[in-house]
Amino acid sequence: MSIQVLTQIKKSVAMKDLAQIFLGSVLLAIFAHVKIPLPFTPVPIVMQNIIAVLLGIVLGPKKGFLSVFMFLMEGVFGLPVFSTMVTGLQVFMDPVGGYRIGYLISAVLAGMFAHSKKERSYLFPILVGLVCQYTLGMIQLSYFVGINKVFFLGCAPFLMGDLFKIACALTILKFLKPKS
Repeated sequence: MSIQVLTQIKKSVAMKDLAQIFLGSVLLAIFAHVKIPLPFTPVPIVMQNIIAVLLGIVLGPKKGFLSVFMFLMEGVFGLPVFSTMVTGLQVFMDPVGGYRIGYLISAVLAGMFAHSKKERSYLFPILVGLVCQYTLGMIQLSYFVGINKVFFLGCAPFLMGDLFKIACALTILKFLKPKS
């Protein structure tokens, strides 16, 4: 193969990667607006949490991270991509900012576990990703609602819905089969 052919292949792979990363950020932005606000907590029910985990699993930890990072930067720079419609650096400082940071880390962790040679099921990577999101989200939320209320306002109301999301994610992953 000539150097020109190799260079062209490299460029097309890079374009494919960029397209996947961009589409992942678009999916997160779209699903941000599929929300159910709850009157007793500043944290709405959203689909973003499971989408962030799926991006890590489907795209891998690196591209999953970059997808979520791009999504977060879209919000920082003023695009209305978050369920709370907050923009700027405030996206990391409001009551749900910890969950957003959790999206970033959960994409990496879920992707790493899903693509490890030892992991045979997607359930564990999904659970690791969601636990990461809840942990970081509740840490930050506790500054706004207090440590005594954080579990009841930042986790408990969402567990049943997350069971449904996990079932949907596992079904989707059966058809996508991102593992090699």
